[in-house]
Amino acid sequence: VATVTMDLNGPGETLTLNGGTGIVNEALPATFNNGFQGAIGSGNLRNLAGDNSWLGGILINNTTTNFFVADTTTLTLPGVIYRNVADQGANFIKVGLGTLELSGTASNTNRGNVFVNQGILRLNKQGAAQAISGGEVFVGDNVGPDDSDRLIYGTTAGTDQINNQVVRISRTGKFDLNGKNDTINNSFVLDVGPGMSADIATGSGVLTNSGTLFAVGQAGANTAAVINGIYDL
Repeated sequence: VATVTMDLNGPGETLTLNGGTGIVNEALPATFNNGFQGAIGSGNLRNLAGDNSWLGGILINNTTTNFFVADTTTLTLPGVIYRNVADQGANFIKVGLGTLELSGTASNTNRGNVFVNQGILRLNKQGAAQAISGGEVFVGDNVGPDDSDRLIYGTTAGTDQINNQVVRISRTGKFDLNGKNDTINNSFVLDVGPGMSADIATGSGVLTNSGTLFAVGQAGANTAAVINGIYDL
């Protein structure tokens, strides 16, 4: 079982998971309630070692919550991520070089923006459940090498992971269906710049989109954005 610590002395309440492969369930209350914004890079919910799962829901009370997953580790969240304020969303920020997986059979209901600033955010909700149900999706922060910030679909992902949200892919970002199908009827915005550009991959899957595909160029000689697979307009 993972080691669970609560740090109430930092910039905000921080739940930290440490140790080898572990599942955390009912050792603490099912909801992690962060009252204040933590610093980017330290996170409000941190997975520092091993592959761990937090099986309960996560209540977000602040306007921004950081999810930090260290390199070579995986944190899986099969519960519901929600904000207990009607029609208001909290920004969800993925940091750290590891993998954060949103799984389970019930939709997340937080309606804030989602930022994949480092590492991998894996969407793996099953059936008709949505991993992202509101806000805009930002893949990448233009810090780091090409494709270093990735949104990827899981092996058991259903066909409606992102609802119909705007998806913005930076020059360091990659959107990867990983062989799955999804329909996202809103704009895709690809950042095109010198040296590297946004990328989309579908594998054997199909990305269906009735929205507008934008390519936003930066100053200098630009590298082409790449759509590798089937993009059905």
